[in-house]
Amino acid sequence: MILACKKHGPYSTDDPSKPNPCHKCEKEEKNSPPAPHAGKVVIGGLDLGKYHDYSALVVIEVENQVAIPMAPKVWPHVDYHVVVADTVEIYKRRALRMLAIDATGVGAPISEMFWTRGVKTEDIKFGEYVDYTSPWGSHERAPVKYAMMEFARACLQEGKVKFPKRGLEDLIQQLQEQQLIVGPTDRPTYQHPEGKHDDLAWAFLMALYTARPYITGNGIVAIRAY
Repeated sequence: MILACKKHGPYSTDDPSKPNPCHKCEKEEKNSPPAPHAGKVVIGGLDLGKYHDYSALVVIEVENQVAIPMAPKVWPHVDYHVVVADTVEIYKRRALRMLAIDATGVGAPISEMFWTRGVKTEDIKFGEYVDYTSPWGSHERAPVKYAMMEFARACLQEGKVKFPKRGLEDLIQQLQEQQLIVGPTDRPTYQHPEGKHDDLAWAFLMALYTARPYITGNGIVAIRAY
C-alpha cells in the first residue's frame, strides 16, 4: 500500500490496516538529539589533538545567560574514531544544542563524520579572521582565536561564567597560561608554555564563543570569515 508523508512524499507499507510511519521520518527521529531541558542550553567544544596534544571536550550549560562549565573529557591519544564515538554518545546523552569543533585541517572531515551521526557542529577555523558585531555592540575584525579570548574575558568580567569549586583546575590553569604573542605582522596569536597543554582551554573557549547568543540575549550573531 502506498501512503504519503507530508514531509517526504509517497512511501510504502506492508500492513494497510496498521500503516507504518514514514521510514525517513523514523530515521530522522532516531538520529536527532533529545530536546534540551527547558530554560537551559547545553553546548560543547571539541579541540582535536594533533601530534603530542590531547583531544578534549568541554561542555557548558547556559541558563539565565550564565555559562557553567562541566567536567571535561580528555583523550590522551589521537584515535579520532574513539573521540568521535565518545563525543556522539555525550552529545545525545547530555542533549547538546551544538558542538563547536576546530575544523582546521583534519577537523573538516571529522565535522562531516559528526553530521552523518546527527550531531550539529559549529565549525571554527583557527587561522581565519572574522568580521562580526561583538556581543557588546562593537564592530570588530580579528583572528577568531583573539575574538574567542576577548569574548571569554568580557564574560568573566561581567560574571557570565561560573566555575564549579572542584574538577576544573586543569582548565583554569590552561586559561591562565595562554600568552598573547604579536609578531612582525602585528597579527596576534596565542601560545602556551613549552611542555604544557592548551586543549581544555580552547575546547572551553570554542563552546563559550558558540554560546554567545544565549549568554548575551542578542540573538544569533552573524559571522563572516576571511
